Amino acid sequence: MPSKKKNISAPAAKKQKTAAPVVDDVHDFLDVQQDQLFDDIPLPPIPSEPTDPITSSYTYASLVPSSCSYIDPSNPTVKVPCVLGVDEAGRGPVLGPLVYGIAYCPLSYQEDMKAIGFADSKALTADRRDTLLSALIDDSSHLGWAVRVMSPQDISAGMLRRRPINLNAQSSQATVTLIAAVLESGVDVTEIYVDTVGDPKSYSRLLSSHFPRHPHIKWTVTSKADAIYPIVGAASIAAKVTRDRCIEGWRYAVHLHKRKTVGLNGGESQGLTRVLEDSTNYNNPAPALEQYQQEDSQAEMMKRKSADTHTRADVDVGNVWSNMGTLGSGYPGDPNTVAFLKRTLDPVFGWPGIVRFSWATAKTMLDEKKPLHLG
Repeated sequence: MPSKKKNISAPAAKKQKTAAPVVDDVHDFLDVQQDQLFDDIPLPPIPSEPTDPITSSYTYASLVPSSCSYIDPSNPTVKVPCVLGVDEAGRGPVLGPLVYGIAYCPLSYQEDMKAIGFADSKALTADRRDTLLSALIDDSSHLGWAVRVMSPQDISAGMLRRRPINLNAQSSQATVTLIAAVLESGVDVTEIYVDTVGDPKSYSRLLSSHFPRHPHIKWTVTSKADAIYPIVGAASIAAKVTRDRCIEGWRYAVHLHKRKTVGLNGGESQGLTRVLEDSTNYNNPAPALEQYQQEDSQAEMMKRKSADTHTRADVDVGNVWSNMGTLGSGYPGDPNTVAFLKRTLDPVFGWPGIVRFSWATAKTMLDEKKPLHLG
């Protein structure tokens, strides 16, 4: 495994613990519904190194900055206009999650963003990216951010279902989910800048169509947005550092007990709200809110009743994979990555969870392993 980078600074780590993570619930494609959850679920491994295997997709969000939620008592109908940026990391690799990131701040704070030095994460060193993530976390009164971690399993499951959901559609889903959470928290986003997926005009129409209640938003969708707009650069930093830390600290598991999948909408007034893994289900519509609440209550009662006997059926086998060798860059054209795929392919069980088995490189290797049927 690659060497692990240092964790974020102490002040940043402290702020991370007080953040309010958000996870979207089981949903049909592009259906965003959220609900509150019990506060006894462990925080997800963002932005620190993972402590549990990442088998499901989830979202992690900071608290809403005070400068973005300020309301003038003399004119309570007027909110602070804010700008929001969107970018991703890990779209092309065959290994690891695809991570979407957003960042947002008051329009008046954009010059300060330039001074901090937010830019395209791919053009910066790893140490510089870590420093900027710490700056993003530390400046919690002005800057808000969130990441959507799309697990390799969920990506592949979507692409290989009977009615496939391609990567562009899944990317749109992640973007809409992140933006919707900010808008639903009451932030008055008036400008959104997005690093494009495909044709900029078509993508802009697609995204804006999901927010008919916010016609005042000015959308700017373009390529290389992270190098042009500091707010997109900040989103790029959040996505890139999150993905890097997921890869560097990747933990493998033989089996992870499937937990209930529910939604969460954390808020500052609710204190320390925690997050639950989200197994994205593209086939079934989201259950009603009442059903969630009933299931949560039943699950909590069962947990308390069997606290002494219940054990979670997850087996961490990180040490088993310690001799797998280098992952390489994760891109299909990297000889080290190809060698890793060949080395770790089990003829019966396939690959460990870090591999996107829907990628052409992986499917080709699987086809080569198929047994011959004679006669």
